[in-house]
Amino acid sequence: MTLSSLIFSEYRFATYAIALLVGWLAALALTPVVRRAGVKLGFVDKPNARKLQLNPIALGGGIAVLGATFTAVAVAFLFADVALTVTFFRDDARLLAGLAFATVATLALGLYDDARDMRGLYKLIAQVAIASVLVYLGLGIPVIALFGQDVELGWLSIPLSIFWLVGSTNAINLLDGIDGLASGIGMVLCLTLATINAYYGQFPEAVVTLAMAGALFGFLRYNFAPATIYLGDAGSMVIGLVIGAIALQTNLKTPAFVAMVVPLAVWAVPILDSGAAIVRRRLTGRSIFAPDRGHLHHALLTRGWTVPQASMFITLICAVTCLSAVLGVIWQNELIVVVTVVLVVAFLISSRTFGHVEYELLRARLRQSGLTFSSNDPSGAGRQHGAVRLQGSHEWEVLWDSIVEAAPSYGLTKLQLTIHMPRVHEAFYASWRAPKGAKPIADSSWRVTHPLTFDGEVVGKLDIVGLVDDHERSTLSQIAQVLDFLEPIEDEVREVKRSLLLSHVAKKNDAPVAPPTSIDPKTLETSLAAH
Repeated sequence: MTLSSLIFSEYRFATYAIALLVGWLAALALTPVVRRAGVKLGFVDKPNARKLQLNPIALGGGIAVLGATFTAVAVAFLFADVALTVTFFRDDARLLAGLAFATVATLALGLYDDARDMRGLYKLIAQVAIASVLVYLGLGIPVIALFGQDVELGWLSIPLSIFWLVGSTNAINLLDGIDGLASGIGMVLCLTLATINAYYGQFPEAVVTLAMAGALFGFLRYNFAPATIYLGDAGSMVIGLVIGAIALQTNLKTPAFVAMVVPLAVWAVPILDSGAAIVRRRLTGRSIFAPDRGHLHHALLTRGWTVPQASMFITLICAVTCLSAVLGVIWQNELIVVVTVVLVVAFLISSRTFGHVEYELLRARLRQSGLTFSSNDPSGAGRQHGAVRLQGSHEWEVLWDSIVEAAPSYGLTKLQLTIHMPRVHEAFYASWRAPKGAKPIADSSWRVTHPLTFDGEVVGKLDIVGLVDDHERSTLSQIAQVLDFLEPIEDEVREVKRSLLLSHVAKKNDAPVAPPTSIDPKTLETSLAAH
């Protein structure tokens, strides 16, 4: 190695260190300022039934993170221009300028959403427009590599690139459910991309990701549990966009096999969490956009983990998959990443930490479709085949068995029970179909969706399909008979919810559990909200 190349390498390393250090220091300085401004202006995240926090928390963390990132990038590039006389290619400058515009636009969009709760469709349209600007400037996926085979995408590159950027923008946001989680994962992902880009000599990309990694590390000082400021949608979307854009740029400038390694490793945890949510909601008959408490961090908290423990565990999982990406790049072997991701997912499911519920739902659906050979019901009624405890410890199976046992006598051919009580961490899903010979034709059946309520709140529903089998009585008369049968069942659900609320409040107060009838539902809800 010549003296000039040695000096160049040392100064380049110094530039990387400057980006990381300045990002950290700038975030430490900016975050308290943004926090005070947020509290003063009333720009805070208020507690509600779905959130874990007890007090309003300042929003606007994205401003501090992006401001610190811009500061670090500017200082690092200024140092590089003086010490290294680095001349960026025109495409680099154009894409960096485009990324700066896109991050500012995304920040503004997120701030508006945090303040006004923007409709999802409008937010999606804005995200597509921002992503389209980056694709127009040359950011895209022209080729994908699958185990040594390069596939030219042609015109498909445009929609796929936009889809990738929009998905990346929202991926971190979906994980941002507990203190420090999105910041910690974002920092790990940025460090991974920085390492890969530095390995291949991609200087601008390494500087940008190191700057954001430093900014997130500094921001974690105030965002880790107990958090005093949140990223908000603005911050999480900006982090996701930067990671997604740099990942695409890495794909453009590095060997083709990296195009598979980087996305799979970087987004393994977000994809697992989001994919599980889609499966869970779809198979239980709920909208895929319906919020619930079935995410990975919720699963850990339900098991008794603290918020810091859950945040660090998920970040550690992400670090493991990202480390496999770095090793896969160095050794030029994408199988390292594939095997690591598969092992991580298998560990989570087999240890019943996360994903086992969705796995059981899939098994139940396959059994009902006749695609498996196992059966636990000799009568053929399929009573147990669709029962899955999604969350909690209450034995809903007892109630479900009593419903299914009576179903044939009422001419019922299909049942589906959904229990959703996020406040007391209980969720249950079960479905049943009559033997195939009892299936009605479309015009000889009736259907009812019966909501299960507690104090005005819907805590579940029972979907019923019945056969019009008594032509001497009206269909409405048959339905009324079924509803009469369901009334005590709904009363039992109310009693269970009341008992669970009492138990939940008692645990908060470390007090003994009172009898279920000793407190009014309104008092229960008020007491729980206070905690």
